Amino acid sequence: MSYFCSQDIWNKTWYPKAADHVNTDKTWYVVDATDLILGRLASTIAIYIRGKNLATFTPSVDMGAFVIVVCYFNQMFRLIKL
Repeated sequence: MSYFCSQDIWNKTWYPKAADHVNTDKTWYVVDATDLILGRLASTIAIYIRGKNLATFTPSVDMGAFVIVVCYFNQMFRLIKL
């Protein structure tokens, strides 16, 4: 029965605290979208907005960054013929 009182050595799950995801400490990314394919650009930006590129990613916490997209009007669309 003494093993219930000891420290848990198997479950070392890390969960971000409030200080780990402060909105003022988020990084800003500026993306130049000229001559980029829209779908690939959107999926890459979504990774950075959610924070999936970080080692501290947690699905229930907003750990992402701010992303600014410039020069969007020259987008390329890849069409798939069926």
